[in-house]
Parts: sequence; structure tokens; C-alpha cells
Amino acid sequence: MLGYAVKTLGMAQSSIASGTTVANIIEMCAIPLIAGFSDRFGRWPFIILGVVMAAVWYPIFFQILLTWDALAIMGGFIVSLGLIQRSDVRSGGSVYSRVFRPASA
Repeated sequence: MLGYAVKTLGMAQSSIASGTTVANIIEMCAIPLIAGFSDRFGRWPFIILGVVMAAVWYPIFFQILLTWDALAIMGGFIVSLGLIQRSDVRSGGSVYSRVFRPASA
């Protein structure tokens, strides 16, 4: 997203980098919370929820990018990176280890 916003849309790299930084901080705080919920309610619902949210959100986010509004784009990055993008991956590691068992040596 950073490359698209800077190179294609010609936006200031500092604005986009600030949004990415805030989104990553929120993501770091959300990981333990989402992991706790996935321990309680199961992994698959969160993986499916993350995929569905991404399918709904990203077309909206690309429309936000076209507004060139730095504050709206920063908010979009926070939602995209901080809340949606990794919601399926946060609980995915434990699912993958159960689905793809290591071969015994």
C-alpha cells in the first residue's frame, strides 16, 4: 500500500508512513486480544471473519485512497493493517500446525 500511495497517487511518503506506524502499533496491541478470543471461540471463525472483512473492506479502502485525504487514508491504514489484515493470520499458526503435522523423523 505504501508504494501504491506514494508512487501511483503521488502522496507524501511521511503521511503514509505515519499511518502505517500507527496501524502497526494498534496491530501489536490487538494480537493478544484476538489470540485470546480465538483460544476461547476457536480458530476457524476468526480466520473466516478475517477473510470476509478483508473482502468487504479493501474495495472501500481503495476508494478512500483516491480521495487523497491524508487523515482518511491514515484511518484506512489503521483499519486495514491494524484490525483486518492479520485477523486471520493471528490464529492461523495454531491451525496450520494441526492441519499439517510434521513428519516423524
